[in-house]
Parts: sequence; structure tokens; C-alpha cells
Amino acid sequence: MTHYLSYTGDVLAAIATADSAQRREKFDRLLHTGGQVAWDAARPQLAEELQRQLGKGDLITKGVTLSEIELTLAHDVKLARAPGASSTEGEIPMQLRLGPDLIKAKSTTPSGFGSYADPKFSLDFGIAIDFSLIVESERMFMSTRVDSAHITGVDFTGSPHLDSQNLSADIVKFLLELVAPWFGGPNHVAIVESVIGRQDFARLLNSALQPVNDLLGELAKQGMGSIIALFPDSAVPAGLSGQALALGGPLPTSAPLLVIAQPLAGDGVIRGEIHWSKSAGAPQLDPPYGDAFRISATAERGARVRQFAQPTNVTQIGSFEYAGTDGDHVIRYSLIGLPIDMPITIECSVNQQVPWTGDPTKTPSTAPDGWGGRVTIHPGVQLTGRFEEETRLGLNPRGTPPGLAGRMGRIERSKGLTPATEVELNPQPIPPGRAGRFGRIEPPSATSASTLSGEGKPMRRFTPEEEANASAMVERRDPTGAGAVNGINFEVRLLGKPS
Repeated sequence: MTHYLSYTGDVLAAIATADSAQRREKFDRLLHTGGQVAWDAARPQLAEELQRQLGKGDLITKGVTLSEIELTLAHDVKLARAPGASSTEGEIPMQLRLGPDLIKAKSTTPSGFGSYADPKFSLDFGIAIDFSLIVESERMFMSTRVDSAHITGVDFTGSPHLDSQNLSADIVKFLLELVAPWFGGPNHVAIVESVIGRQDFARLLNSALQPVNDLLGELAKQGMGSIIALFPDSAVPAGLSGQALALGGPLPTSAPLLVIAQPLAGDGVIRGEIHWSKSAGAPQLDPPYGDAFRISATAERGARVRQFAQPTNVTQIGSFEYAGTDGDHVIRYSLIGLPIDMPITIECSVNQQVPWTGDPTKTPSTAPDGWGGRVTIHPGVQLTGRFEEETRLGLNPRGTPPGLAGRMGRIERSKGLTPATEVELNPQPIPPGRAGRFGRIEPPSATSASTLSGEGKPMRRFTPEEEANASAMVERRDPTGAGAVNGINFEVRLLGKPS
């Protein structure tokens, strides 16, 4: 049987890493308030239902009926929680405790006692409702599930206490052996649970948790991607600073539930550029025009602010440098510390508050150039064993993995390449068999207006417009890469301003 500690219902939200912890917001008596609201709604109906059910004839057994029933239910709820509980070990067990409660009644007895012997008795008891706190770590969301109810003693342990009020020994024996156990048994519990179930305690407790869930959704905007809920007397989970537990204070009986948000991070890298023709103007700022553009990286984790999904912001700018050419403005950027094996949405927008030179009737905007969808970074290639040793000793100066050099040699000498081999050798993913259709896309030559096809026939070179069209035909969808993904480029385009 789970041992429980008293709990005030406080919740403390914080953010933490392996090295640090920082408080964000304290919600005093949050779960206690939710439990009290639920009990205030349920208590009148539970009292009425119990009064009605307890007055049924032959309720306890044949010939045993209660009368002159007086029922008193506690007005205030108490909370309790399992010691050392943490969401890293599953759901967090808690209890709503309702008591002390009191029933006074008369009971008929089997005919052997005689009618004079209908005893009056009182029964002190408590009601304990088990519920669990469910923590969805990646969604950064918490909810409750109400489980079973127990009829206990007034201290929420043991069994109800019967006061026989100085009755004779045989009547006391009858009450203790037959009447009192009924109140601690499944029939009485079923009455209590049915009323509690109709009141939907879980919904009211979840409503109490809404401010915490809203805060967690806001923290997702700041790059937090998972949560842990625990009490300060639990073990420190791996990857979490011990400072996090210290935020809850030293006293276990008054310690809050700690809800710790942790950043979503990894070692992935995305690189790309923002480019546009110099004839289109430029932001009226000095290069690299940092305030003129906004680059963001977000991952869908399921966090919400009320009814609205909130993606987790994982933006971390590694570099943002100007690298213009004679005809184009070019900004090269990188994003670092990105999560692995998780689709990431990369967006770039123009800050419309920054004025541009050029045509005042046009508005600059950005669009992905040569790619679309979401970007996924897989784990980087790990070089181990013989390959590392050969490279270190200079025996493999080109850094070619063992066993691949001969294979590559055979490919170079091969006359007819298979489609699979074409893809493997193709640094840009042009579909096999389509290279002839696109031709050799090269800058126009001053000395030659054509080239030879594989059959030796002259083939016209592509114009710049045709090169652009060919590039568009091989746009990458949902790009991926090992450790890093390159070529996540954006083009600035000028659009007409709405009239």
C-alpha cells in the first residue's frame, strides 16, 4: 500500500539544464483549489445519494435496515502525494482526502435480539480518492486521471471507527461484525465512486492545471522542448542540475510539485544563404543586413497555449555573414544546436519595418529556393576502427572509408552505370537518366556555343532561364543530411504592394 505525505497543492514551474536551474512562476495551492472546487460541487449530491441509499430496506443484509440517519460530510479537502514521486518513473500518485465524515443511525437487528434492541450507533470515516498526475513530456502537457475511492478511518488509514455508545456486548459484536464492515466494503464504496464519477473530478482538476499548461506552451516559444514533474525528495534525473530540486525548498511536507522545462537541443547544423539581385535594391542598413531578415527554426512537439498548437522554437544562429558578388547580394547563414531525427520547419521573412532602396511600389518577400518541406538532420557519421587509424597514419590520405576505394575505382572504369550508381555518384540529386535531358548545365563559354552529347552530336547549351527551370525541376523535398544539411537557401523577390 502506498504511503502518502501531506501536500499543499503548490506547483512551481522552472527551466533547467544539466548545469543550471531558474524559477519561472509559482502557483500557490493550485491543485488544492481544483480539488476543493470539485468537492464543493460533489458534496451535496454525495450526501443526498448516500442518505437515500443508506435508507433502503435490508440494505446491509436481510433484516438489517438503517433508520434515523444523520450524515455529515467534511467541507474541506486535503491533498496527499507519494514521497519521492517523479514523472521519469511514470504517473505521479496523489490523493484527495475528504474527512472526517460521520454517520449516525439506528439499525434494525435480526429477530433474535428483540425489537427493543434496535441499536443507535455512529461511524467515523474518511474518503480517499486516488488520482494520478499524467505528464506528457514531449507535448509539455499535464493532466489528471481519477482512479478509485477508499473508505478509511478518519486519519485516512485503516477502517471506519464504530462508536457503540455503551450498548450491550452482543449488540456491539453484531455492529462490529456486520454493520461496520459494510461501510468499509465494496457496496458503500460503489455508492461514493458513482457520485464522484458523475461529478467529473478529473475535468475540474485539469481546469486547475490550465495556467501551468499555458505557461509551458509559452516556454516552448523560448526553446523548451520537454518537461519533467517531480517532488524535491525524489532522485535527480539524468541530465538535470541538482539545483532544480533545491528550488522547491527543504521541507517535504510543504514542498511544491516542480515542473521543470528543458531546452530542445542537439548538435545538428543547417546552412544556407539569402540572395537577390542587386538591381532589386537592398535594406537601408549596413551589410549583413541582420535586422532586415528573420530566420526561425521550429519543431512540432504538441505544446499548446489553450486551444492553439505551439511549435517549439529551436532557433540558434551560428553565423550570419555577407558574401555579395558583382551582381547579387548574398548572405550566408548557419543554424546550430538543432535536434536530431526531428522534422524542423525553417522560415525566413523580411522585416517590413526596415526600408529598402529601389522601386517603392514593390515589397520584398522571401521564398525557399531549390528546396521545400521540412528539414531533418540525422546523426553524423562516426568514423571508427580501421578508417580512423588509416587516416591518422596517412595511409588513407583521401579519407575514403575502407572497402570503398576499390568499389569507387570500378565505378570510374565502368562504361555503363546503373541508375543506383548514378544516384550514388551524383552530388546533386538529379534523377538517373535525366542528365541528358537537362544537358550539361554550365556557364556559357566565350569560345564555344555548343557541346557534344554522349553520341557525339552537337547539343545547344542552356540559357540562364533554362538553367533556372531545370534547377526547379529537381527541387529537393524534405531535405535530410547526416549531422548537417546544406543548401537551405532563400530568394528575395519583389512583389507589388496591395492597392
